[in-house]
Amino acid sequence: MKKVLKAIFLYFLVTSFLYMFAVSYSNSYNRINSKKISPAVIVINGGKATVNILHDEFTVDFRFLEPESRFYYFLYFLSPDSFHSAERILIESIGRIS
Repeated sequence: MKKVLKAIFLYFLVTSFLYMFAVSYSNSYNRINSKKISPAVIVINGGKATVNILHDEFTVDFRFLEPESRFYYFLYFLSPDSFHSAERILIESIGRIS
């Protein structure tokens, strides 16, 4: 039990340090110009996600997961029944909200 608590404490310690480092870096990066940078930005546009992390940009294409694609059906048939139920509940709840 003691080892588990130490592991949890170290996880929170490292996570909080990394978060504080990213926030302080974004606040103190550019003192001359008033332009403020952000540590991470995610933009999702039409099946593509663009992730910008401290001036490094990555683009991920999610169009293969659209319901019209064959890969989506392949993953759907491989997934367990509990996933199908959760997906149906999620889709119906989204339909009621919008």
